[in-house]
Amino acid sequence: MKKLKLLLIVIGALSVAGGIFALWYHRRAICRNLRTFFTTKDFTELPLEAE
Repeated sequence: MKKLKLLLIVIGALSVAGGIFALWYHRRAICRNLRTFFTTKDFTELPLEAE
């Protein structure tokens, strides 16, 4: 039981670290996309629009 709990903690920590690293690594693209998103008044031009 103890090993399973430890494994879950390790997996959780790794996924959190991976998520933080991904955000840090892609921060320039994310900032650029957010800036484009918030400065675009015409929302029909956005590529992430739902079909």
